[in-house]
Amino acid sequence: MFELNYYNQSSIWNHQPEEYQIQLLADILSLIPQDTQSILDVGCGNGLITNALPDSIHIVGVDSSEEALKSVTKESYVGSITNLPFPDNSFDLVMATDVIEHLVDDIYFKSISELFRVASKYVLISVPHAEQLEKSFVKCASCGNVYHINHHQRSYREKELLDLCINEEWKVSEIRYSGDITRPPLDPIETSLLHQLQGYFIYDNCICSVCGSSEITKTESSTSKQVIGNLRSKHFYNSGVEKLANWHINRSEIIAFYQHSDVTNTSSLPKNDFVSVQKSSLVVNFNNPLQEVKSGFTEGCFWTKFFNHAKSQTFSAEDNSAQSLLIHFPVVPECGDKIIVQTNNIANLFHDIFLLTHDDLNNKTLVIDKFVHIGSGKLEFYVEYPWEVNSFGAAVTIKAPAGIEIQSAEYISRNQVDFQIDIIHLHQGHNIVSNSNLEYCRSWGLLVNKIAEYPQPSWLGEKNLNRLYDVIDSQISLSEYRKSLEVIIQKKDKEIANYSHLLEAKESQRSYVEKLLEVKESQRYYVEEEYKKVSKFATFFFKNAERKISRILVLSHMFPKPSQPNSGCFVAEQVKALRDYEGLDVRVISCQPFWCNTKNPIKIADLFSKYKEALYSSKWFSSDGIPTLFLPYLVGNPFLPFHLHGFTYRYAISSIADSIRQRFNFDLIHAHTAYLDGSAGLYLAEKYQIPFVITEHTGPFSLLTDKPIVRNLTEQSLSSANKIICVSSYLANDVKKHISSKDKSKIISLPNGVDTTKFYPEDMSSNGEKRDKLRLLSIISLDNNKNPFLLLQAFKLIREDGINVELKIVGGGELLEQLNQWVVNNSLTDFIHLLGWQPRNEIARILREKCDIMVLPSRSETFGVVVIEALASGKPVVSTRCGGPEGIITESYLGELCNNDDPVDLARAIKKVANNIEEYKADNIRSFAVNCYSYENLAKQINEVYQNI
Repeated sequence: MFELNYYNQSSIWNHQPEEYQIQLLADILSLIPQDTQSILDVGCGNGLITNALPDSIHIVGVDSSEEALKSVTKESYVGSITNLPFPDNSFDLVMATDVIEHLVDDIYFKSISELFRVASKYVLISVPHAEQLEKSFVKCASCGNVYHINHHQRSYREKELLDLCINEEWKVSEIRYSGDITRPPLDPIETSLLHQLQGYFIYDNCICSVCGSSEITKTESSTSKQVIGNLRSKHFYNSGVEKLANWHINRSEIIAFYQHSDVTNTSSLPKNDFVSVQKSSLVVNFNNPLQEVKSGFTEGCFWTKFFNHAKSQTFSAEDNSAQSLLIHFPVVPECGDKIIVQTNNIANLFHDIFLLTHDDLNNKTLVIDKFVHIGSGKLEFYVEYPWEVNSFGAAVTIKAPAGIEIQSAEYISRNQVDFQIDIIHLHQGHNIVSNSNLEYCRSWGLLVNKIAEYPQPSWLGEKNLNRLYDVIDSQISLSEYRKSLEVIIQKKDKEIANYSHLLEAKESQRSYVEKLLEVKESQRYYVEEEYKKVSKFATFFFKNAERKISRILVLSHMFPKPSQPNSGCFVAEQVKALRDYEGLDVRVISCQPFWCNTKNPIKIADLFSKYKEALYSSKWFSSDGIPTLFLPYLVGNPFLPFHLHGFTYRYAISSIADSIRQRFNFDLIHAHTAYLDGSAGLYLAEKYQIPFVITEHTGPFSLLTDKPIVRNLTEQSLSSANKIICVSSYLANDVKKHISSKDKSKIISLPNGVDTTKFYPEDMSSNGEKRDKLRLLSIISLDNNKNPFLLLQAFKLIREDGINVELKIVGGGELLEQLNQWVVNNSLTDFIHLLGWQPRNEIARILREKCDIMVLPSRSETFGVVVIEALASGKPVVSTRCGGPEGIITESYLGELCNNDDPVDLARAIKKVANNIEEYKADNIRSFAVNCYSYENLAKQINEVYQNI
């Protein structure tokens, strides 16, 4: 919801085009085929691209922001990419530039299909290339939400754009690398470390996607940035830059051009002849525009760059030097190295030339003013004292007076490392380098305003570009980071010791004693806290020594992941409770879909090869303190539909079962669902002869088992399990229909739990308080089973009765556009608010602060986690009789049940609770939820199941 506010800010549209946008425009114009007569620019923004498209072509722009469209000079419409207001095949070319990276998962594939639906011949999509999203994360100062400054949802390499072309009627014709030449190598550890230290980045025009605030946390850790930057540069340059300048894909944008199979495009790329020569990557030519940076340097650059301070508006020649050239050499300096400066040979001015070396890590600047003139205007400076590199390399400034021309500089390593790279000469204008030896054309475009030199993009001919990312991208060592910090701390300790000595000499005895007492009390507090922790884990240790089951492997395809942080949160919370409250060693394997949507046998073979690579490279990591392993399993149409997923899921687990067992010698398998996780769990249980427990969540269970293969695998898992836990008695009765009489005794009902530290009332003292406006809240997926239209119909009836009421719906899904249209058609936009997907912390806040009654209109629920989350928040619930909720709302003070699919009865139930709101006291509702559904109690019950097998 708040993202639209971001795009409607005039400040983000009222600016001059940046260099990467000019380059992107040049590449797009060069890609438009000659037979194009009409273009639709989807997400056209302020018309930067749209307005520059040829006048001879019929151009139409579409964007969701009215503010942006004010600057578009072509025909334009306010509209959504999810539902383009045009018939099929309406335009020769449909383009979306820097659009699809903003799309949330719920609408992503629908939006992509819209682009191809409206196009008749060509589709052009451009996105940021290999963006490290975390680099642009900010933290909301109001609600704590961490989000991307531009609300980007995903990162793209070439593979991701190739995979968009899943319809065999379309093929990729060309991939063009475009934009800036400033993309740094990726480094997830760097950003992760900075974020842990609260070092989020600072930007303007921020709008939080959760609460709408524009305030951000402004606590950057400059020391951490310097240490990490130093380590990264050492990682790159200690082994020698060698040919990496020719193999690092440093372009900031990537364009995919798709062509319909019915189209024969005879256009060809312009033929550019490029002369290649070898030069050192440590040479900087001050007349080469591509070595000059206009603002900031690039991290991990493998080619020497410079910044001309004299061109800066803030430049002041305080030391009488008319020239000041800041250089970053991609090298780690050592004693005995040399720097050669080439001048125009005006000898009488040589004595005024000197160098400054910049050690940001230690806050030092050293002067090198001794040199030897070795002839032809070349000055040789000797490096006597090496200095620490920063994020951009070894920083050196050349200072020189007016009247002398500094032409070039070269860093000479005493180790004689080969820094030679391949350099190509570019002509003035638009240069295009291409490689057509693949199934599609891969090309590289660069616009220059005068003759220039640049490292040859040798990677254009590489078949597997992912290999290059792995080789070049940096992953600094955490131990290296720790050691570097220790060195800095030691230096700081010396400084503190000096200041402390001076301070202590002047302090009074009373002040000293008071401080000493404060320190001793603080030390005692920490010792007591550590003792509590040690006591807790000692208790767990002795308990586990007596238990026959202490190591549990959980299998659950439902588990939080970066793209779906709310998925299976109840499984994650249950695992955390078993670890925290019962001291069990519980670890999780969650298999995630690996899509194979093609009939083409060659593509299938290629995808399977990539799948095996992904499977065997999967690594354990910590997810909120839980050891977790994500494994891929094969899915896709037409050959791998849902009823075969049980086999592919089991294949993924079985392929690396022994390595899993070797790392974690588990005593018991706990599978969450009988079909997918249960099939794999049964394999492990039989292989290692250990107990096997299933928790079933799936509903309606009868729909799951309507296919024979799924039913057989599910029933086989259930009959082999030592214990079957169903999350409600409603689901237990459904499951019993699919197992033999002798196995029914294995079924028990244990509910899901609720995190009572996250979900709690805003104010217990406000029990039963009536408000001027009734606030309804529903937290549901927008699909047919959750039945949101039933809620809207009931809401309309309540409004017609004259009740002042508003409704907020949290959740996304396939019915979002239809629901929006219904709200508009019924003139209820001021009263019904569709908030879309929200993170768990925000859902908890909305329940506390923005809700009087929580409503669940579902057709079927095996349990209903949102119901107990509402109860833990002290809110009454109105729910349809859809299964699980009937076993929860068992007391009159908790809420009201109504008939399924009956808007009149749902309206009646809501009005009954609203008219008697004083009877639904928050403290009573909260106490019920804590006593029945707290994770501490649930963990104890589950552990009893484990130990009694």
